[in-house]
Amino acid sequence: MAAAQEQEETHEHHLQQEINDDQHYGELLASYLGLSFTIFLGFLPKYSIPLLSALQTKNMALSFKLMQAEEQLKQLHWRRKEDSKANARVVEIFASHRHAWQQEEKRLLQQIDERNEEISYLRSKVEDFERLEAEMKATVQDLKREIGERDEMLNFVSRSNCEVEKVVGVLWRHEVEVWEPGRARQGGGVGCN
Repeated sequence: MAAAQEQEETHEHHLQQEINDDQHYGELLASYLGLSFTIFLGFLPKYSIPLLSALQTKNMALSFKLMQAEEQLKQLHWRRKEDSKANARVVEIFASHRHAWQQEEKRLLQQIDERNEEISYLRSKVEDFERLEAEMKATVQDLKREIGERDEMLNFVSRSNCEVEKVVGVLWRHEVEVWEPGRARQGGGVGCN
């Protein structure tokens, strides 16, 4: 803001200096024209005096054009001054917008960093869960294998028990037949399928 104000003051100083220079040159030009015209009139022959009124008319027209040009120059300087003020305001507005954009950019970059950290954390969690899942699958496979082995063992023991029971049942029936012939027909002992 201070830089814009300083720039505006410098610009106004330059404009004022240009106006002063233009006025000085205008005064020099007027003096030169007046002196030149006086010398010109001094060297004019006597028969050209009637042309003097025509020259005076031309001089008035040129003076009017000069005044118009000076007025246009003043307006041009005024417009330049107003344009420089407007440009300074635009620069100031742009600077404030730029500052806001930079703050927004910082905020967004910080959010991106936070999201990247969160993504890294979640990826490590996913890797931990995948590792844990693999361990659990391996444990489940081990347990299935153990269950299968135990089932085989139980089936073997069960078959063995059945065979033993059958043998015991046959022996018992045989013994009962020997000792009690009528009771064996009723079906004593435990049977397996």
